[in-house]
Amino acid sequence: MLTLCITATLSGVANAATNPPPIKPGLWEVRSEREIDGQKAPDPMTKFKELPPEARARMEAVMKERGIDMSAASGGAVKLCLDKASLDAGQWQQADGKCQTTYTTQDSVHWQWHSTCADSATEIDGEARFIDSEHYTVNATMKTARKGAARTMQVKTDSRWQGADCGSVVPINKLQTPVTVPAGR
Repeated sequence: MLTLCITATLSGVANAATNPPPIKPGLWEVRSEREIDGQKAPDPMTKFKELPPEARARMEAVMKERGIDMSAASGGAVKLCLDKASLDAGQWQQADGKCQTTYTTQDSVHWQWHSTCADSATEIDGEARFIDSEHYTVNATMKTARKGAARTMQVKTDSRWQGADCGSVVPINKLQTPVTVPAGR
């Protein structure tokens, strides 16, 4: 199964936010890099591009229904639609509500947090930097146990605003089922 680390890494992050992030609503391109247990992980989009055309088309359709456009994905990039309701509801990182999050810093340019996700035995330490209303970065470290073995995943994302019009990409707040991906896959 294709790993979409942007959705797995920050699950639960935005739920405890008291303020919406200082970014514009609209279409966002999100690029990510990750390391698993200190080793650079391959671009998850490489495996996606290797799928047979029919399987790739099905996966693209399912993800697009969930607010993630993978059709032009390259270099770890996907597109997300964050409308005002998504940002106001704290869904800018596709939180699934299953984690407890505590912010240690939450100002206009820098947020730091710690999340505990009991159902998946995961701990997440993260930091977002809001460069301006059209650009932000997130660095997160996820610690989890998978099949009894401790794993650490580090994810860096770079998100850039593409414009106010999301086109055919569904806003994240319209999702009925959150996108979740097992850690370390």
